[in-house]
Order: sequence, then structure tokens, then C-alpha cells
Amino acid sequence: IEFMGRDAILVLANDVTDRVKSENERKALEQKLIQVQKLEAIGRLAGGIAHEFNNLLNGIIGYAELLRENISVSDTNFRYAELILKTGLDAAKLTRQILTFSRKDTMDIEPFSANDAVAEIVEILSKTVKRKIEITAELSDEEPVSMGDLARIEQVLMNLCVNSCDAMPNGGKLVLRTENIVIDENNIDKYKGAVAGEYVLFAVEDNGKGMDKYTMEHIFEPFFTTKEPGKGTGLGLSIVYNVVADHNGHIIVNSEPGVGTKIDILLPQAKEKEYSKKALFASGEIHHGEETILVVDDEDIVRNLLVDLLQSRGYKVISAVDGREAIELFRNKKYEIELIILDVVMPQVDGYEALRRIMEIDPDAKVLMASGYAHADIIQKCMDIGAKGFIRKPFRITEISEKIYRAISENK
Repeated sequence: IEFMGRDAILVLANDVTDRVKSENERKALEQKLIQVQKLEAIGRLAGGIAHEFNNLLNGIIGYAELLRENISVSDTNFRYAELILKTGLDAAKLTRQILTFSRKDTMDIEPFSANDAVAEIVEILSKTVKRKIEITAELSDEEPVSMGDLARIEQVLMNLCVNSCDAMPNGGKLVLRTENIVIDENNIDKYKGAVAGEYVLFAVEDNGKGMDKYTMEHIFEPFFTTKEPGKGTGLGLSIVYNVVADHNGHIIVNSEPGVGTKIDILLPQAKEKEYSKKALFASGEIHHGEETILVVDDEDIVRNLLVDLLQSRGYKVISAVDGREAIELFRNKKYEIELIILDVVMPQVDGYEALRRIMEIDPDAKVLMASGYAHADIIQKCMDIGAKGFIRKPFRITEISEKIYRAISENK
């Protein structure tokens, strides 16, 4: 072109910095949305599988316990029954972790031994992590007892330990510690973000790579990760944070690049009135009775187990395969039936609807809800309209025996 009487070249420039930045942010958000959708789909699938697996485990655990009861300790088969039971209980912990991931697990707040929880994690890690990593448990002599959902707390500890191991690719030391502590005006600065009170301390400490200030400020954000693409979702520590917050607990992180990381989990101590050490650290009593109990479950293995278990304790048992049959049985035999054990998740007429209609027939009916899958909101709704308690599947004989005894004995 010609410009001011001279030949010239026209060059047009457009600053697209903001547009490129905006486009990159949009693509990043799209990727996160896709990741969330994938995780939700996996969670639904995992939850459904865990639900079915829980029913099978209930049969394995329950019949292993019944078998063990009927065998002499000196019999070789007694040890086999013990091994079947232990394997079933280990598998049950795994399914609870899957249900926690799928957000279908109920919060089961009970007193538990902090030392036992840490010892369990150390045992698992010792079989799975690299031999170059030295794992040590420093357990308090005071036998700290915390209030919480044991499966979720074990998941928290496992997540932290796995991260510590990842931070020590060439080996190192991993220490887990328990302790009873009291936070007051004298030491509250040491535990930033915590409020005064009595806590059980779970400490996870490594001498790995450590974290810089920026990483420490973002580690609990969803999708934030320092791992390579495909090596992590960035959700592990956000789940840790949410679980601890759900327990009215606190997390304190201390880390330094090249030195290592120490993460303190503070959970409320259980009060003496909330537990008995004898009950917590020893086997429970198995109760017997002669009352009539209606068992309602659409899964044959669970329903048959309950019938066998209760009859072995002297109870008379009537069984129903679904909510509709349970309502009709109760309508016709309500003066005979002392207690109902009612599954929550059933086709057509589910446990909540069956409970609602049973309470219409007799507002004083005694009902225990049972599930290994139902969400906490559904359980709470059942409690609100009259259920006397909740049995988590897979259940132990001592646990269900105690809950049945309490429910039947109430107001007698």
C-alpha cells in the first residue's frame, strides 16, 4: 500500500491475551466438570456393587460366627472359622471405604480406640508400601478413645499415609502417633485454627520432600494436586478435610521443603459417659429371648441368616421378602410381633414407606432399620417417624443382639 506518498506494509496487531487466558480457563473448567461427572458415575457404580457385596459379606460373617460358636476351640475347624470371619470383616471395611467414596455411606459415630485404628493402618501399610520406607507407630499408653466414624477416620489416615509415602520415592521414615491432648490458652497458638477442648491427636509425620508455602495454602482445595497428570485426582485431601470437619475436628499442617511434613488430626475425645472401656476393648454379651420378631429383607442370604441367628437365641421368627408382605403380616399379627427388623433398601415398597404404614397401624410398634447402603438422611427420616434404632450391614452377632435386646426391653 501507499502511505504518505511512500510504499508501506500494513501490519495489524490484536492483543488476544485475555481471550486466550479466558479460553484456557474455560477448557480447564470443562475438564474438571468431565472429571466430576466421571467420578459421580464411578461412585454410583461402586455404591451399587458395594451394596450387593455387603449382603454377601453379611452371610459370610454371620454364618462364620454361628459356625465358630458350635465348634470346640480345640477343633482345627475353629481356626478356619476364625480366618473366614477375619477375612469377611476386612472385606467389610473395604466396602465401607467404597461407600464413603460414593457418598452412600451413613455416618456411624461411636467411640473407638485410636490405638487400634492406627495399628490397623500400620499393619496394612507394612504389607503394601516399599520396604525402603520405615513405618513406626508411637501409641499412647493412655488408650485414647475418640468419637467418630471409624471407617472414615481410617480412610483419612490411609490417605495421609499414602501421600507421605509418595513424598518419599527413595525411602524414608513414616511415623504415626496417638495422644490425648488438652488445648487451652497455654498452647492454642501451637494448634492454629483449633478451639479449646479435649482431643485425641492423630499425627502423621514423614521426612519426605515437604511442601512450599503455596502448596500448603491449596492442598485441601478440590482438584489441586502436585502429582503428574493421570497420577491423582486432587480429591484425596479435600475428602480428608471434609471428613475431619464433619467430626468437629481440626487439621494442622506443618511442612518445609526438603525436611518433611507433619499433619495433626484432632478429633474430640469420647467422654466417660459415652463409653465403657470394658465394652470397648472386650467382646460383648450375646442376649437371648423368646419374643416374636418379624424379619423383613428382600435378600435371601441376609433374611435366612437373621432367621437362623435369632432362632438360635430362642426367639420366634416370622419372615417377609418385601415391604408389602411385611405390612400385611404386621396388620394380621401385630399383637404377636414384639419387634420388626426392617431393611431400608427394597424394591417397590421400601423400608421407609413400610415403616410409615406400620406406624399408622400401631404407633407403638418397635422397629429397627437395617442397611449397608442407605444415606444418612433416609435413616434420620426413619428415626423421626418412630424407628428405635439402626443396624449397619454387615452386622456382628454381638452388635445386633444388643440392639434387639435394648429395643424389646424399652418401656417394659
